[in-house]
Amino acid sequence: EELLVDYPETATSLGIDKEERSALKAKLTDRSAAGQEAIARRVAKRLERLKGVDTTGISEATRIDLDVMRTAHEFAHEGFAFPYGDVAFLNLNWSWRNAPYVVAQNTGAFLEIPSLLDELHTIETPADADAYLARLEAYAGQLDGETARLKSAAAQNVIAPDFLLDKTLAQLEIARGGSIKDWPLVVSLAKRTQKMRGNFAAQAEKIASSKIGPALDRQIAEIKAHRQRATSDAGVWKLP
Repeated sequence: EELLVDYPETATSLGIDKEERSALKAKLTDRSAAGQEAIARRVAKRLERLKGVDTTGISEATRIDLDVMRTAHEFAHEGFAFPYGDVAFLNLNWSWRNAPYVVAQNTGAFLEIPSLLDELHTIETPADADAYLARLEAYAGQLDGETARLKSAAAQNVIAPDFLLDKTLAQLEIARGGSIKDWPLVVSLAKRTQKMRGNFAAQAEKIASSKIGPALDRQIAEIKAHRQRATSDAGVWKLP
């Protein structure tokens, strides 16, 4: 349950963001530096609790479950000790992509959240649509949180190689391009709320125009600043 609070997207992907967990449907992971630090603190506390579990009398299957969860938390705890990069080890949706870079050609909210909302965020009631709108607001916050962490990384000379930044910029510009009313984020909600009162499509377009678009612009500008300093060195040996 604690992991679901830290990573609400997991509840959505599992189809359990309803009933007693319905509040999770309106939330996204806090990708700001402060948000990640808070998650790291909770990981450390849970790890200590896991280490202190009395295994006397438990079954072999339960002991394996405990070992797996403790090991996962150990890896995450070690990852959060790095002052840069992204630790996604305990996030069911993106646990495969721990990375030294907060945003790259295969990491970042701009890649992950639009598809999550379109493919996994179910809309059956106006409350589900309201939750979608709340997540659009949170998505803009995620983008700015990542951009601030990119600035921090650059101050530590943690910059992705030039060829990856070129791919990332191309993808970001696709995400930012076109008419906002035609963005998949907006169209997805419009199609699924046609028979509902509330003109959710117009609300989504307003959030996309006033918050998501400018946040994408700021992230693009920061990635361009990284590109000016980037080299073709791809190995992590170059990182502090």
